[in-house]
Amino acid sequence: MKKLILVLAAVLPFLFISCKGAEELKGNWNTTAITLNGKSVKVVESFVNLQPSGSKVKVYGNAGVNIFNGDVKASEGKLESNGFACTRMMGSPEQMACEDAFLEIISYADSYTVEGDILTIRSSSKNGEIKFKKE
Repeated sequence: MKKLILVLAAVLPFLFISCKGAEELKGNWNTTAITLNGKSVKVVESFVNLQPSGSKVKVYGNAGVNIFNGDVKASEGKLESNGFACTRMMGSPEQMACEDAFLEIISYADSYTVEGDILTIRSSSKNGEIKFKKE
């Protein structure tokens, strides 16, 4: 019994830390800035909704014209995705440029930070990031 208590005392703090990581992502986030390959992209109305669900985070959003959804693994500032499903409608050239950059970054995202009500999702392979403000 003492061993069980010691094991639980050692493991429980790590469980709460990993859950907290996903919980800080929870909610609706509106896009405020997009940078791809070191260049700023004009933002059109887009958002992401994140809902922790077990070891994954359910993702739903609007990339500018089309809606997308999927799951990601989020832990300690790291992201891992297997891709997203997305509708395929056309918009204005400005909307499509924003959406292309948004989907490029979010599909290859590998890290995130949350500072207050600002979420930043980064893709190191695409040299890009998306900044969001919590709704």
